[in-house]
Amino acid sequence: MGRIFSMIAAVAVFMTALAGSGVYLLAQVNVNSANNDAMYALAKGTSQNITAHTALLSKFLQNIAQSPGLINTLNQSDLASAKAIIQQRSTALPGLLVIRLLLPSDQEPDRSITPHMGYADLDLVKKTFQAAQQPLVQGEQGENRHLAITQGILQNGKVIAVLLASIDFNSLQQNFNTLTDSRLYLELRQADYALFSHGDAALKTSGTSNSFNVKGTAWTVNYWYSDKLDFSLALLVLSIILIPSFVSGLACYVGLRKLEALLIDDQRSVLKATKDLLMGKAKGNYPIKLKQMNNFISTIIQFKRVLENENKDTDNENSTNQADEFDGFFDESIGSDSPSSEYAGFEIQDIESTDDIGSAISLPEFTSNSNEVKPSPESSFKLSAALPADDSPSPQAIEVKPTDAIFRAYDIRGIVDQELTQDIVYDIGRALGSEAIDKGISVIVIAKDGRISSPALSKVLANGILSTGTDILDIGTVPTPVLYFVAHHHDSQTGVMLTGSHNPADYNGLKIVIAGETLAGDKIQNLKQRIDNNNLQSNAPGTLTENSMFTNEYIGMIADDIHIARPMKVVVDAGNGVAGELGPILLKTLGCEVIELFCDIDGTFPNHHPDTSKPENYSDLISTVKHYQADIGIAFDGDGDRLGVVDSSGNIIWSDRQMMLFSKHILARKPGSEIIYDVKCTRHLAEQIKKYGGRPTIWKTGHSYMKAKVKQTAAVFAGEMSGHLFFNDRWPGFDDGLYAAARLIEILSEDSRSSTEVFADFPDSFITPELSIEVAEGENFTIMNRLLMNPNFPGGQITDIDGLRVDFTDGFGLVRASNTTPSLVVRFEGDTKEALNRIQEQFRKLLLEINPQLTLPF
Repeated sequence: MGRIFSMIAAVAVFMTALAGSGVYLLAQVNVNSANNDAMYALAKGTSQNITAHTALLSKFLQNIAQSPGLINTLNQSDLASAKAIIQQRSTALPGLLVIRLLLPSDQEPDRSITPHMGYADLDLVKKTFQAAQQPLVQGEQGENRHLAITQGILQNGKVIAVLLASIDFNSLQQNFNTLTDSRLYLELRQADYALFSHGDAALKTSGTSNSFNVKGTAWTVNYWYSDKLDFSLALLVLSIILIPSFVSGLACYVGLRKLEALLIDDQRSVLKATKDLLMGKAKGNYPIKLKQMNNFISTIIQFKRVLENENKDTDNENSTNQADEFDGFFDESIGSDSPSSEYAGFEIQDIESTDDIGSAISLPEFTSNSNEVKPSPESSFKLSAALPADDSPSPQAIEVKPTDAIFRAYDIRGIVDQELTQDIVYDIGRALGSEAIDKGISVIVIAKDGRISSPALSKVLANGILSTGTDILDIGTVPTPVLYFVAHHHDSQTGVMLTGSHNPADYNGLKIVIAGETLAGDKIQNLKQRIDNNNLQSNAPGTLTENSMFTNEYIGMIADDIHIARPMKVVVDAGNGVAGELGPILLKTLGCEVIELFCDIDGTFPNHHPDTSKPENYSDLISTVKHYQADIGIAFDGDGDRLGVVDSSGNIIWSDRQMMLFSKHILARKPGSEIIYDVKCTRHLAEQIKKYGGRPTIWKTGHSYMKAKVKQTAAVFAGEMSGHLFFNDRWPGFDDGLYAAARLIEILSEDSRSSTEVFADFPDSFITPELSIEVAEGENFTIMNRLLMNPNFPGGQITDIDGLRVDFTDGFGLVRASNTTPSLVVRFEGDTKEALNRIQEQFRKLLLEINPQLTLPF
């Protein structure tokens, strides 16, 4: 019976809780609906205020454009009088900083007055000659940031001139400052950039979001508001649930105890009646308290009468003996707590715990489906056909001596002990120290990668530098970007990185920065001439200082710059390169969940070449990203200055498509800025840069050439197809694969979509990766010279700043000489498969005409 009542009590409590939860849900729906409506009304009101404000400014400007006499003065080419009319009529324009009159012939922005007019302003003016344009906030932060509004001056329905009003953009923020509700956070956004914000920014991660366009503008209002349960409402609902549940349970308990007492009393009466019946003494009434027992008592009495009729011949002795037989049978205590039969309870066997119970369950170690390919002794020192070719050709270099081959276009690189010997490295150290002394530099920062040959060569390099009297700051085994970072912040701004980069294990080399300039071309050849001419300093040895703690500063500065909006699961494949230790630490510091793949530094590269430009090196990363359902996959090359990316679906995202995403976000904050890309990038990249308000510039391949171009032009961003990315907006402008990875993760974390969906926004086509054609040492330059003498590509636009690139209306083809390996590098793109095949066929014919023995990979 206790079980029955327990079930009844449980059902009662459950139903009460269910009813209370229903009340809460109904109340919460109503509260949420009212809260949603209130927050929407506040945000919408702010949007309408902004619309009204910009409409008022536009109306003022329209009235100025329709001023009497203005068109006549323009027809008479009397610009002075026209500007005087405009200035006179514009005095009442609220928040006006400057107003300009522009004609169709104006092709350069006016920077004579603050705020300066930028290229984005000029583009807005040009578009106004075609159609009316929406107001935009232009210029970088500071005195040049302004609200730009244009108005065409019409004559016979044609725009003959345009007024450009630069308004104090802070006037827009006044519409935000009137809000006082602490539950609301708003942002006014132009593209992906927040112009203004108001409220508690923490609501972006915890609140409910919504957005809508601001009518008549290119802006959107994004707002977040708190939808957490009100404490008083929660307390009320909890009381509604708990109090009835407690009362229901208590009522069931009291009822059970009362019923048990009544049943015990009635049991006594029933047993008394039964005893009297069996003894032949049944008589009178047997009182009961539960009327449901009446039928039972009546049945016993009827049974007595039947027995009397059947036993009327029985003598009293038998009756007495029968009475004695039953005497005491029903005298056991009724209501005792102890069970009186085997059915009074259950005997439950004890369950002993075992070691397995409660033990942790872990996933089996994941193993890639792809087979590991380890180089054999015979092939480990051969140049792979998949080696990258990411640098531009030297102008002439037809015959190359073995020792000449290591002095390449933008670094020094060669096979250890064959081309790059310890003696040569020592002489290079002497040349670097001598060059530093000539420039008044007293300290050179050096570092090395994780290759087997690097420790010995680093020691030889240091000895060469020290022999000139130049001091050394040795920062140990670190990625190349850390060397750049330390050199950039050191007074000398000079550093040497001993690394073979993405080349096979038997290669090594040097990347050199002197006085903030990365050496390339003639500057590298000058080092060789200094060695050949024995123009080397010899002084009292310099001082060697070792300090391996700069990685903490490096990670700290990136962590200050990068902020992850949501947790990200990231797979990192370092290819056993030198970034394997620092890369995961950096991403974990930023708050990512990191799954490490080949992150042990091993200079033999036992798993795959550390080359992010070759698709075959991504197989393990792709399978691991899919297996763990990661948000993104990151790959680093051998020295960490290149970035490779795999999206959440396992697709390789080549660097030119990465640059589309980076350009979009950078230009949202710095419209009109210049962005540089190399000749190997898709032609869609330039289209995307223009689309988001930037100025694309195509340039030579090569990290040194790119850094020099960024420094020359002050471009905010640059990148190569090979994976070198140069951020010059919030970072010092050197190629840094680790910072690029952090910047990418920051952008992806701000978008609720998967990385596959994010990159799907950008155009793609049928395009090959970088393909290498191996040739004899120096033959790559000979072939390029012959190609450039008489290129025959009808209908194609030729670019020859670095190799031969031919752009067609439906694709492009490229062939260039690599400066890192004796090979030609080719890449092709087509809007369709047919276009790709056609362009490849044109290049195939031309190459085979020059050298029929070439083995072409396409």
